[in-house]
This record gives sequence, C-alpha cells and structure tokens, in this order.
Amino acid sequence: MLHAALVGLLEFEASTGRWPAPNDEADAEKIVANAKHFVEACRVLGRAAGDDTVALALRMCDSVDDSFVRGFARHAAVEVQPVATFAGGVAAQEVVKCAGKYTPINGFAHFSFHEALPEPPPSLSDRAPRNSRYDELIAIYGATFVLDTLANLKYFLVGSGALGCEFVKNFALCGVCCGPRGALTIADADRIELSNLTRQFLFREHNVGQPKAVAAAAMAVGDDSAKAKTCANAMNPDLKVEAIEAYVGPKTETEGLFWDPFWEPLDGVCNALDNMEARFYVDAQCVKFEKPLLESGTMGTSGNVDPIVPHATRTYRQGGNAADQAGVPMCTLRNFPHLTDHCIEWARDKFAELFVKPARRLHKFAADAAGAVSEVRSKLATARGSVADVRVVRDDAESLASVLRIVALADPTARRRACAQRAFDVFHAVF
Repeated sequence: MLHAALVGLLEFEASTGRWPAPNDEADAEKIVANAKHFVEACRVLGRAAGDDTVALALRMCDSVDDSFVRGFARHAAVEVQPVATFAGGVAAQEVVKCAGKYTPINGFAHFSFHEALPEPPPSLSDRAPRNSRYDELIAIYGATFVLDTLANLKYFLVGSGALGCEFVKNFALCGVCCGPRGALTIADADRIELSNLTRQFLFREHNVGQPKAVAAAAMAVGDDSAKAKTCANAMNPDLKVEAIEAYVGPKTETEGLFWDPFWEPLDGVCNALDNMEARFYVDAQCVKFEKPLLESGTMGTSGNVDPIVPHATRTYRQGGNAADQAGVPMCTLRNFPHLTDHCIEWARDKFAELFVKPARRLHKFAADAAGAVSEVRSKLATARGSVADVRVVRDDAESLASVLRIVALADPTARRRACAQRAFDVFHAVF
C-alpha cells in the first residue's frame, strides 16, 4: 500500500511539476487515482505473466485504501524535523556501508509513520499556515496542539549525553517548551570530555571541561558564550531551558533539588541515562507522581524508545515495552549488569578484554616494537585533554607490559606461576 501511494505521488509530481499542496483535497484525490491505476496495472501484468511468483511480486495489494493514501498525500510535501532526523540517520548508515564491509540498500526502503497522524485530523482552519517556523508541524497537528500544548509543556530531561543532545535539538526545533509557560529542565552531573565530541554533536572543543547540561542548553538557545565560540546558529532562542549540574537520585532528593515540589508540576519526563540506578529512581518517581516517561537507550548503531504511560503500560522496572528487544547498552554492561543477558554479554566483553585484545597487542608489538611504542605515545598526546582517554591508553599499555613480562620468562615453571598470579589478581579485581 505504501509503495502504491509513493508511485501515485511520483506520477503526480511528474505530470504537474510540483508536490501536492499540504491538506489540499483535490491534489490528494489525484494521487489516490494514480495509486489505483498503478495497482490495477500490476494486477493485469501479474495475470499476463503466468508465473505465480511474478504475479505475487507484482500484486501490491488487492485494493487501495483510500483513507491511507489520502492521508499520505495530504502531508507528502510537509517537512517534519523528526522525520528529517531519521532520514539523515539512514543516509549516514548508507554512506558507512559504501566502505565495503556492509551491503547498502539496493531498492526501495519504505518507512511509514502513519500512526503518528492525528485521528480525526484537526479542522482545516487549525491547520492553516500562520507564517510561523512551526507551519510544517501545524499542517499536520494544528496550531492548537503545536502552539499551545507542545510549546507550553513542562518537561524534565535526565541526561545530556549523546541521546540527551538529540532530545534537546528535537525539542528546540519542534517548539517543545518554547512557549510563554513552557519549561525544560536538563540535569546531568557529568562534564564534557574530548572523547564526547565524536558522538555528542551539541558540544565543541571549547566546551571540554564544561558541565554537559549547561553547554547543551547554551548551544540550543545560542547564548552569547556559545555564539562567541562557534559559527552555528541558535536552534531556538525561545526555548525555556534550565540546566542543573547534578546527579538525579535519592541523594539529590534529600539535598532539596528533586523533591516533591519539583516533580508535581511536570507534564512528563524524558530519560537519556547511562546507568540503571538513575533509571530505576526516575521510573519510581514517575510512578509516584503519575507522570509519563519516555525511556530510551542505545547500543552501537541500534537504539530503542519505550513510552511508559501511567495506568496504561508496564513501568520500566517491570520490563517496559522495549524489554523484549535484543541488545544491551554498553553503559548498562559496564555499570550494572543485572539481568541474565547482561551478565552473558559482560562475560563475553571481559573474555575479549583478558584474552583476545592482549594477544592482538602482543602480535602487533612483536611485528613492529618501535611502531607500537610510537602509537602509544601518539595516543597519549591526543588524549592529553581527557582523563578517561588517558586511562584507556594507560590500561592498554599496562596490559601489554604484563603479558610481555610473562612471555619474557625463560623458566616454564616461573611462567606458569606468573600466569596463575595474573589470574588470581584479575579474579579479585573483578569479583
């Protein structure tokens, strides 16, 4: 059905030289007619082929769902920021695949967000353009929802790392918390490290050492300190944002930061966390104050989003709706592996750390000792601004040194004793 709607849209553009006007019923009807012609042509061609496999491939659908295609056509020319973000992510993945390790998408790849359309749609007058930066959203959801509801939300964003930066950007560009009564509170206890710049796009080199929450808020609204350091335009100067450099948990609740008067006026909470303790605490607070929670997590290039609604879905501690999905975020793996799958993945990660990586480093050192030493020095020079990066390089060097000390032992008995001592030390360090 989606492909038939797309063909109908492309036929409309080819014949008229333009995209359909938003919410134009006449244009929508033309696209519905084009889709019906395409489906009928596929049906005829399938019968003429005489091959069941070919016929099945050509049979797009038995009939056209007029309401689906009409909704598709009304908003085909509307550019919505979250969908643009998704399309950009897909395009970036395809560019990476061109390096040769993975196979790019060869053909049509359809993604439908039809369930996001309001039903019934707002009135045409409510969807009419307002000469506003939010006219694209208004064309779908109406001015009442966009300019009154979204703009005046009071939201709490917990964490401003890689996911948190994305949420700040999405909120600012969609006008969330940008109205006169809107308020976005960002809380994060971490400070920016050099390694963060590769995946947390709101931060620049001059932000290294600054609180993540403060820097993300400044870059989103474009305050004077951010403008002085970067040529990027402000995402939305109307964003009503407050940054708090603090850990969200029972300790800060007793300190008076996140106690009852803070949670009560909120319209919702958005998690962008990297540890289970804070996740469980925020989940408990949302249950206590009956607030909707948007839970999310990442692992490599994969991610999940889990909307948790009071009295309608399971809580995060109960498993949430994303619990059945595969994958364990690395932050969960390192900080608090508490489920069976987490423990298995932790063991695999630890096995690679103890047996696979040291062997590779030793092989590399044996092949080119001078080059290996030079590489370590280069990494140390690059990581000088980040304590965490320096620690990683130091740990790798110490691991290689310990293996070299064992290999250098000429006496087999001494070598076995050194291996046993190494195993003893690792066991007590881990357990």
